Amino acid sequence: MSGNALKVLNQILAEQRKAAPDWPESEFFELFAARQVLRSFSLDNEELEAGLVDDSCDGGVDGFYVIVNGKLIRNADEAKDLKLLKQNIILDLVIVQATTEDSFQLKRIIRLKDTIEEIFDLERKDFSEPYNNAMLNAIDTFRTAHSVLLSKGFTFNASVFYVSKGDTPGDDEKLLRPKGKALEEASKNALPTITKCSFEFMGARELVELATKPPKSRHQLVCVTTVSPKDAGIVAFVKLKDYFRFITAESGELLDHIFDSNVRDYQGDVEVNRAIKDTLEHPGKAEFWWLNNGITILASKAEGTHGDLAVEQPQIVNGLQTSQVIYEYFKQKGLSAESGDRKLLVRIIESQDSDIQDQVIEATNSQTGISPASIWATDPLQRNIEKLFGKYSLFYDRRKNYWRNKDVPLAKIVGISELAQAVAAIWLQEPDHARARPARYFKDKDQYARVFSKDYPIDFYPVCASVKKKVATYLRTGVVERDHRTNLMFYVLMVVGCLSTKRFKPSIQEITKQNPNNVKDELIAQAVKIVRPIYDKLGADDKVAKGAELVVKVKEALEKKF
Repeated sequence: MSGNALKVLNQILAEQRKAAPDWPESEFFELFAARQVLRSFSLDNEELEAGLVDDSCDGGVDGFYVIVNGKLIRNADEAKDLKLLKQNIILDLVIVQATTEDSFQLKRIIRLKDTIEEIFDLERKDFSEPYNNAMLNAIDTFRTAHSVLLSKGFTFNASVFYVSKGDTPGDDEKLLRPKGKALEEASKNALPTITKCSFEFMGARELVELATKPPKSRHQLVCVTTVSPKDAGIVAFVKLKDYFRFITAESGELLDHIFDSNVRDYQGDVEVNRAIKDTLEHPGKAEFWWLNNGITILASKAEGTHGDLAVEQPQIVNGLQTSQVIYEYFKQKGLSAESGDRKLLVRIIESQDSDIQDQVIEATNSQTGISPASIWATDPLQRNIEKLFGKYSLFYDRRKNYWRNKDVPLAKIVGISELAQAVAAIWLQEPDHARARPARYFKDKDQYARVFSKDYPIDFYPVCASVKKKVATYLRTGVVERDHRTNLMFYVLMVVGCLSTKRFKPSIQEITKQNPNNVKDELIAQAVKIVRPIYDKLGADDKVAKGAELVVKVKEALEKKF
């Protein structure tokens, strides 16, 4: 064994656990492993945790992630919404087996192989073991997504990672390596829609390399020529093939995380995109940039020679449609395509001022057909909430992964969706929607305003977030089985809000006045005693937590109490 690698890995884990001491060692390692494995997808902490399925009867799977065009799909309802996607669809299924053992075991690969074959046998319902709720939900999510995308044409990448603290088996390994290859082949045979299947060992050395590798924030942009007026950013002409390289990962996939609006806002085969595609495929005498508005990139810094710019933390805030069509064109035709040397106009705006960045994002996006949901992070209220969170030793991630990329401990980060769920459970008393349909609070302005309103006391938000963190910590200490924590979380949170204020329906002022430090374990335990028997009686599964009956019964119990 490479003792130095294991020693360093344990030091890294020990340091990170200081910010999350309530996590059991095995669960913390699973979250850590998932974070390393999924680095390229830029999932936040809440999304990483949502994909963990380890419990009794998990088929040897600890992490199960269904990702479409870079977005985590959490349940079958979200999977059904994929019918709105039109083309250039990439489905990534990532399965993780993570163990704190200091070696790799043949029996674990065999069990994984059997489980994956069952998952890919799409009509099979009688599994070899009674999978836990989280595992069943993950399988249902994957199968629903696969069914919805089947008629659309999609790229399907299946990736399986076996993570431990041991040494990665060498190529000459007589047993482990061949079994890994056998798993790949069995997966392809079980489901012919798989474009690529990979099985990868990840040991202590690989984990250390990933954990100490800073997030890629600097991207090279090769330019034909640039103009840089004083204090006015950079205007550049870029060959289309070089722009394609700029927005494409080494794996060949679009770098969706550099798009502030994300690729899921791509409008598909609409008239404007057909026009861009036609301009690419039938180049005439007119230069490409004459016929296109170009690209706007927001960056914290851009520097270099006229022909080679290093762009720090780029965000493409305008030009999503153009970028997607360019990506598709070169993906299909290769870099030697006829339009490769044609020019694109690129504007780079340098600023580290968050207010200016928000103004640019909002102004550029308001000129396009992109949904208001994609620019809610620029809402002045969101900026004010972010500033306030520091008083509560929390960090508000209004822009996804902003604080994570600054190495802030994940346990102290609160995302926009996580905050919306806390508010929905405590204030709106909608734990069913918080559990199953948090996206509903971002669908339109009216729903958004129910959760995020300038009329609410601003201290209300960090109070809700802090109480949610305390409830999550309590549930994680072993009081509630892992398989049921997510289902119980928001119901317990609603009841805690009532118990702490001594009100059946507390006012927003009463919630705001609460000191999260006074929400003790004893109070949360009372809430669990109210919720858990009702949850168990109704069936104790995902369907119960997402349905309407549990919230009615819990409210009836609260009404009697108060």
